[in-house]
Amino acid sequence: MTTAVTVPTVASASSYSAARSQSVKLIWRKSMGKHTYYTFSGARYSHHLGYRWNYMKRNPNTTWYTDMHEKVQVKSTGKYRIYYHVVSGNGKHGGWIWRGYLKSGHNPYSTTSENTAKAYIALKESGNSYTAVNGLYYGKYQLTKSYLGGDLSAANQEYVANMYVASRYGTWVKAKAFWVGHGYF
Repeated sequence: MTTAVTVPTVASASSYSAARSQSVKLIWRKSMGKHTYYTFSGARYSHHLGYRWNYMKRNPNTTWYTDMHEKVQVKSTGKYRIYYHVVSGNGKHGGWIWRGYLKSGHNPYSTTSENTAKAYIALKESGNSYTAVNGLYYGKYQLTKSYLGGDLSAANQEYVANMYVASRYGTWVKAKAFWVGHGYF
């Protein structure tokens, strides 16, 4: 069963790649049940991978829901890959992503308590400013510029802060508890 899919996000002309689009062969595309995932890796693409809509790290607090899947063959290697079509919980973003990037379940950073804890830290650290500077520390979460890898964009600050908290504390709620006791995180 082949079904047309609309993606609510508009890609820029610079994200189109004819080579990428022609590098795969569609084997099948089918509807699938609604499953819940999250990820911080990979990118969302149009069908046949022609357009790259955006990198998944640009939506670090998003829970994604599947509705379709497809099997493609990479022409250069002959190997097969399964891609899932995902749509954001608010319906504003969508696209195809290789299933290997997806983690099952709701995004741990999208819950109310997690968002509240994250907002608390951002307010205390920078007054919610992505351009706040305090000595070596920069941005909304006051991370070092080297830790941000030179990318000072809001999306990268969110991504790096989420990864930092996940590796050091496990959750924003635990990071907030540490912040309350120590005045930093």
